[in-house]
Amino acid sequence: MRKPLLDPPGTDDLGSDHPDTDRPDTSGRGSDRSGSDRPGTNSLRAPPIWPTFAFMAGIWMAVALYTNERVLTPQVLANLAGRGSGSEMSSAQMDNFQLLERLSYGFIPVVLALRIAVTALLLQMFTMLLVAEIHYRDLFRASLWGFSAVIYGMFLQTLRLDLLGPGLTVPELSVVPDSLAALFLNPGPSLSIGYAALSLLNLHGLLWIAVIFTCLRFRSGASPRHALLIPLAGWTTISLAQLGLTVFMAQILL
Repeated sequence: MRKPLLDPPGTDDLGSDHPDTDRPDTSGRGSDRSGSDRPGTNSLRAPPIWPTFAFMAGIWMAVALYTNERVLTPQVLANLAGRGSGSEMSSAQMDNFQLLERLSYGFIPVVLALRIAVTALLLQMFTMLLVAEIHYRDLFRASLWGFSAVIYGMFLQTLRLDLLGPGLTVPELSVVPDSLAALFLNPGPSLSIGYAALSLLNLHGLLWIAVIFTCLRFRSGASPRHALLIPLAGWTTISLAQLGLTVFMAQILL
C-alpha cells in the first residue's frame, strides 16, 4: 500500500489565512510614493521650469529694451561721457554702441540661467549648513521666481530715470528709488560707502526674500525657520558682495 504524498509545510494554508496584502505588489500600483507622503509638500506635480524661465527672460528683455531705447539712449550716454571726460562720442562710436546693445539682448537668457544657477548654488550652501532637505531643483525654481523682484527693481529705477528726462547726471544713475538711501539722503558728486550700503536696504530686496520664503515653505515643505533663514543668508551674502564690488570700483575710479 502506497503512502499518500505529504504536502509541503505551509501549503495547506494558502488562500485561507494569508490575505492578498501579504504578497508583494508586482503590478506597480500603489508603489509610487515619490514625495507625496512628505508633510507640507504639494501632492500635485510641480509645473515645468522652462515656461517660467522664458517668461522671466522675456520680461527682462522688455525692460532692457525700454531702458536702452527710451531712457539711456546713445545720446544720453554720450552726454554723460562728455561731462565725465570732456570728450564727445563720435557717430561711429554711437553706431557701434547701438550694435552691442542689440547683440546683448540675445545673451539675456544665458545670463539669466547663469545668474539663477549661481543663486541656487548659494542657497544650497546655506541649506547644507542648516541641514535642511531641499532639492536643488526647488532652489532653482525659487531663485527663478525671486528674480521677479529683481526685475521690479530694474523697472522702478528705469521709470525714475525716464521721469527725470534726458539731462541725467552720473550720481542720479546710482539712486535706488525704493531704498532707505533714496528716502533720507541725496547722492553726492562722489560715491559714498554709507550711501551705497543704505541703497542695499530696499523694498525689492525684501520682496526677493518673501518670494523665496513662500516657495520654500509651501512648495518644498521646508520649516518656517529654514524657509526664512536660507533666503535671508543668501540676500546678506549677495549684498555684502555688491558692497565690496562698489568699494573696489570706487577705489579704481577715484
